[in-house]
Amino acid sequence: SKWPPQIGSQYFTFLSPPSSPPQLALIIKNVDFHTDMNDFIVDLKAKFPEIKNVIRLKNKFQQDIKIVKIELVSTLTRDQILAMGKININFRSYDVEEYISPARVLICSKCCGIGHFTRQCTQHIETCKTCGQSFPDLKQHLCSNQPVCIHCGGEHRSNVASCPVVKQFRAALTKKLLTTNYNATSTLTYNCFKYDPVHFSQLNPSQNLSIIGSNQKILSKLEELVKNMEKANANISKLTLCNDEFEKFINEKIESDKIIQQDINVLKNNDKTLEANQVQHELKLKTRKYFS
Repeated sequence: SKWPPQIGSQYFTFLSPPSSPPQLALIIKNVDFHTDMNDFIVDLKAKFPEIKNVIRLKNKFQQDIKIVKIELVSTLTRDQILAMGKININFRSYDVEEYISPARVLICSKCCGIGHFTRQCTQHIETCKTCGQSFPDLKQHLCSNQPVCIHCGGEHRSNVASCPVVKQFRAALTKKLLTTNYNATSTLTYNCFKYDPVHFSQLNPSQNLSIIGSNQKILSKLEELVKNMEKANANISKLTLCNDEFEKFINEKIESDKIIQQDINVLKNNDKTLEANQVQHELKLKTRKYFS
């Protein structure tokens, strides 16, 4: 930053953004796990001061991998390193390639289709992103609020990124971008030497014991998860039995209440009949006394 840290008697700290755009990033391949990253970063920044951040990437299990991402603030330095194709750090040579971030999938807000903007949409009617039904005017649409995906039929909205169809589209798009990038940069020419990876056989993959250990940890966690699911299923079965017994009790109680109500109605009718007979009997007695 060109701003001074002090203006008058006030000190200021200007925070930089956490990361650079992917267009200014490169990846360094095959950086060993035993490499001291502090020394590695110091040597990198000493050789290329335009490097802003150095990040070791992780896989989907949040485990470190042998790829290091470097973020630069200069396009010239980035293009220079990319043109060389290699970088020498601590007397070791590393391959450098362009960093390609995961592709973002466009989902139309009008038809919920994949791969285009709303202004590019050719559909004349609008599609509800919740229930998946199409109407000429969504403002007059009464949604059922029951999510149904138009892509996979799942119980989620049609514009969520976690949809299996959207994930598959993103994976295919990323693979296509990576393939295009590889074909564009696979043949490099330096002076009179033409490098083509087809002329060189691929090395055997390294046997990393940490992968075996990580697989064992994953298997143990999966076994623990299966046991917990079995316990949960047993508890659900018990709850189901209790629920069935409770429903049976409720049904029996309802039937018993009906019988009791019928008996009460019979008693009420008998009471009314008894009262009527008593009144008639009293009238007869009064009539006899009168004539006698």
